[in-house]
This record gives sequence, C-alpha cells and structure tokens, in this order.
Amino acid sequence: MQCIGILAKNEYDTELGVYDDAIYAKARLKFLAQNFPALLEPSQGVLRAFGLPTDDVVHDVTSLTNDL
Repeated sequence: MQCIGILAKNEYDTELGVYDDAIYAKARLKFLAQNFPALLEPSQGVLRAFGLPTDDVVHDVTSLTNDL
C-alpha cells in the first residue's frame, strides 16, 4: 500500500489528516490491530510513503484526502 501513498503524495499533493489528540490515534491503531489487521498494514505503508514512522500518532492514514 506504500504505492498508493506515493501516488497520493507525489501526483495529487495529498496531505494526511491530523488527529486532534494522540489518544484517538492510539485507539484507532489498537482497534485496527484487533479487528482489521488487513487494514493496519496498508496504513503503515502510507506512513512510510510520507516519510513518517509506522508508530506515528499524529496523522490519520486510514483515509487519504485530496484538496481540490
């Protein structure tokens, strides 16, 4: 899924959403790990594509947005 992150960043100037508080990111990561591990791995690929650590608790990578 790193490929879609690279495409979003380089071709569409996509910016990642930011959580209001790290507690939301931690809860989301825990939820994904327990309930949707197949979504957790691709989201970590998006983080890598944006040059962020895979344990980032600032950015929401489960949905990419594009500012038209």
